[in-house]
Amino acid sequence: MPAPTAFKWAISFGKETTFGVAETLAGLTNWFPVKSADITDIQTNFETDADEITGYRGETFHQVFERKGTVSRTAKASLELLTWCIEMSLGNHVDSGTTPNYTSTVKWPTSCITNPPSFTYLEAEDCPGSTNTWFSYKGAVLESFSVEFNGKGPGAITMTIKNDGSETAQPGAVLPATPYAATRLYGYQVNTKLGPAGTEDISSIMRSWKLTVSMGSVEPPSMTAGVFVAEQQYGLKNPKIDVELAVKADKGHAVYGYYNPVDQTTVTTVKHIATISVNSNRQIVLTNSQAKAVVQIKPSGSEFQGTVKVMEEHQATDAGPGVFVCKTGVTAWLAATP
Repeated sequence: MPAPTAFKWAISFGKETTFGVAETLAGLTNWFPVKSADITDIQTNFETDADEITGYRGETFHQVFERKGTVSRTAKASLELLTWCIEMSLGNHVDSGTTPNYTSTVKWPTSCITNPPSFTYLEAEDCPGSTNTWFSYKGAVLESFSVEFNGKGPGAITMTIKNDGSETAQPGAVLPATPYAATRLYGYQVNTKLGPAGTEDISSIMRSWKLTVSMGSVEPPSMTAGVFVAEQQYGLKNPKIDVELAVKADKGHAVYGYYNPVDQTTVTTVKHIATISVNSNRQIVLTNSQAKAVVQIKPSGSEFQGTVKVMEEHQATDAGPGVFVCKTGVTAWLAATP
């Protein structure tokens, strides 16, 4: 019998042409190993007669009127998977470059954009005779993702995915034989600048760094035919970005001063620049050109540490609260595929 150790999932680096219109199965070739074999949970909403007097003490029927799916995944951080998360969350990107080096500049969706990109993914237990466990899921959106580094070691990416509730058997799928040759990311590759000028390098006192992007997705009421989710929208005032980092600092450090300046009536406007760099052609740079820093100092073991939360501020420089520049070997991101 198949076991969780045989689990695989696969995506493309493209997107659906239209929400809920599945990408081609042949394009789902990128397998990123995950830390746990979590499989998609399909939730079904039923209409019953529980609120009616029927002569019985309980329901006499169940009628399906809506289905939706969710799954969470955690994987080791890699350049390509993190770029995919950024692209799929924000969707507003410009790609450039030539082989083998490409750059994708990703900004917040404009005020006129209502819907996030959607994608299709494949799940399977890759064992002889287990093709009845091979399913594809469409109308999927990345509800949120986070990437976190603690110390010098490997980072971790956590993703929350929603889909339209359909579940299609794919016994004829061709599963990827080997994982995607990803560029792994480590804590010692993270460089952080935080301060009024954006040149104040605090990497030497960094203990951890975490980024979270969430879209606050909304499923508007729909009367379209069928029981599957017909649309996903960005929530009002979304997507949101949260950056939290821990530094070795007490209340005498400049970082605390950004939050509690001498006059104690204002909070210093700061610039946050985080670079995760393997080399000059393989890196991700997040720039928040305008933000506020909330700092809380607490003892941690033999030192004081400051927990710093970078509060987003939308502005014209970044056309939003921040901008990502992702340098990878991927030719193009979010190419629409039928």
